[in-house]
Amino acid sequence: MSYTTVELVRHYLQPAIPVRDRTIDHLVKLSGTAEITFYSGAIATNSVLVKSVQSSSLSKKIMVLETGSNFVTSLPIEHTSVVVASNSSLSTIFVANRDYIIQYDKGTIDIKNGGNLSVGDEITIWYQPYALYVEGQDYRINYADGSVARIATGAIANEESVLIDFTPLFTVYTDDLLNNAVVLANGLIEKWVDPHNIFGADSLLQMSATCQAVAIICRTSAVRELSSRGNDRTAEAWIKLADLYSTKTEDYLKSFRPAVENPSTPKIT
Repeated sequence: MSYTTVELVRHYLQPAIPVRDRTIDHLVKLSGTAEITFYSGAIATNSVLVKSVQSSSLSKKIMVLETGSNFVTSLPIEHTSVVVASNSSLSTIFVANRDYIIQYDKGTIDIKNGGNLSVGDEITIWYQPYALYVEGQDYRINYADGSVARIATGAIANEESVLIDFTPLFTVYTDDLLNNAVVLANGLIEKWVDPHNIFGADSLLQMSATCQAVAIICRTSAVRELSSRGNDRTAEAWIKLADLYSTKTEDYLKSFRPAVENPSTPKIT
């Protein structure tokens, strides 16, 4: 019995898609001008930064710390380059993640509660900013496929290795995955509550089968994350979505399941 369809499931997947955490410093070697796949999926539009270290010297800035994020540079900062001290003589050197937090992709520094820095303290910070390449001038991005290509006339040299920051999306599902999920969900609903096909095209059964199909796809996506990328946090997000839609399935099926009766009182014969 067909309770749901691929079209219904695809509609439900739109708000269900979790966006994976932003990926930072993904190393890619660009050869020639061919497209190089750096992620097996879609990328959020305008989320890509292509960068490299182009100087061996550190930049230096003296600043007074304020509440919230303190601006250091408009460029991303290389992770291992930061030194924060009380002055240029390095009288006191502060410790990352104990006294302060660096947001390397945003170029900011935050005071950490319980550390040795406070609002109003003057610090000297040394850091190495990344140089950013320009999309459309130095490289081109295929956001649908997660690939990058060097532009021959740009600043990226042939065979150069660059670092890429990007935000992945999961917006593409194969027809096979959708069709298999729909077939399995319809089969499960029929087995659970409608083995004799007496309910027909009931709207609640349609909703339950649709939610079950979405739950199947979410669990499949969680397995994909763990097996291909080892991304526990994104896999956990998929599992939570799967559990949510499985619960909705059960809620819709309640009226189709026979009520559980209490056992009758035993009689002495």
